[in-house]
Amino acid sequence: MSEAQLRLAATGAEIPQIPGPPDADRAKLAAFSAFRSGDPEGRLRDLVAFGLAWEAAKPVAADEIPDFRRKAEAELHANAFRVLHNRVQEIRLEAMTEQAALSGAGAGYARLIVAQMIAMLLFAIGSVIVWWLLIATPEQVGPPFAAAGGRLGSVLGGTAAAIETGYTWLGETLSRLYTKMAGEG
Repeated sequence: MSEAQLRLAATGAEIPQIPGPPDADRAKLAAFSAFRSGDPEGRLRDLVAFGLAWEAAKPVAADEIPDFRRKAEAELHANAFRVLHNRVQEIRLEAMTEQAALSGAGAGYARLIVAQMIAMLLFAIGSVIVWWLLIATPEQVGPPFAAAGGRLGSVLGGTAAAIETGYTWLGETLSRLYTKMAGEG
């Protein structure tokens, strides 16, 4: 009797009888010795091969045992790969969590709103400067800025006049060329 059964007997309780495996299962248990390769490192593979044979629920011939060992080896490799992959994922997740904790909190909602308002203010200031330098007339800008705006206006006006002169010359040249070619044709 086992120790647990002895304690139960001491209390006067009825000892449950655990039946052994049926005769067919006893034969399978005896067949496990055929799966043992004798290699201490192959013990787990042998146990899995026997489990696969048991799961097949058919008699196993001696020449089928190497096939079950190969299947067991493949199952063990696949399981080891899955476990390794899952562990790598856990390590990555831990590293990302640790890095996020070290970097502190990101920009909050209020910070983003303030940054957007500053960007809009800078855009408005830039627009006023562009208007003042390129578009406004001295009368719109006022006396203090008339000289600066007028100077820039005269530079831009001179540039525009030069461009206009260039287009006029190009137009006249092309017109003469076209007339000359039409007259020869």
